[in-house]
Amino acid sequence: MSLSARSSKVKLYQFGRAFNLPNASSFCVKLEYALLAQKIDYEVISVSNPRKSPKGKLPYIVHNGKTIADSELALQYLEKTFKFDLNASLSKEERAISDAFAKLLEEHFYFILIYDRWVSPLGWKLMKKLVFGKMPFPLRLIAERQTKKYMKQLVYMQGIGRHTIEQIYLLGRQDIDTLAAFLGDKLYFMGEKPTRIDGMVYGSVASLAKAPFPSPLRDYVLTKKNLMVYCERMEQAFFSHIVKKTDAK
Repeated sequence: MSLSARSSKVKLYQFGRAFNLPNASSFCVKLEYALLAQKIDYEVISVSNPRKSPKGKLPYIVHNGKTIADSELALQYLEKTFKFDLNASLSKEERAISDAFAKLLEEHFYFILIYDRWVSPLGWKLMKKLVFGKMPFPLRLIAERQTKKYMKQLVYMQGIGRHTIEQIYLLGRQDIDTLAAFLGDKLYFMGEKPTRIDGMVYGSVASLAKAPFPSPLRDYVLTKKNLMVYCERMEQAFFSHIVKKTDAK
């Protein structure tokens, strides 16, 4: 790694902090976790409208005049530029397992959370108040309708939105069961040391557990003691300067 790469600050563009979380977006947490784990100098720039970002979504990074959008591509850029491997302690088989869990979280569980927060009656009732509540009428009404339509189309095209609400929550509980079963009593998701997947696991579970959205999935994940202890451990190890201490055990 060149001296200029290490000395140049990474600019991380992501959603603003909320709900006593590093970020409500697990993809934003994924990137910030890697930066913190490697002690890379970075600056957070809060973005309120992701449609103005390079690929219309968050997060993305800017470093040495380069803009890298998409959390996975940005993380790969950081790994190559700063020459680190968060999975150095893993075997080839363990790396494959970790990658499979990343796909479960990013390509399946994420869309269940999108449905839970933006489409389900309970989630949408609170989300539209938080996001659009201060907008003037009729702009508020237009923004609400466009956003709700987009989110419904998003989960429908992915496939999750084609199911009944009961089926979606069943699939969500099964994902939570899978995460809790694999974590077991390990300190981190893949073992005794934190690895690449921990940012995404923590970001997904903590967002569901700590954000104040009434949901059967939130109630369910809170019953998984090992996942809650794991989130506390991750916060103490990497995000203690961001997240206030809670009474969770």
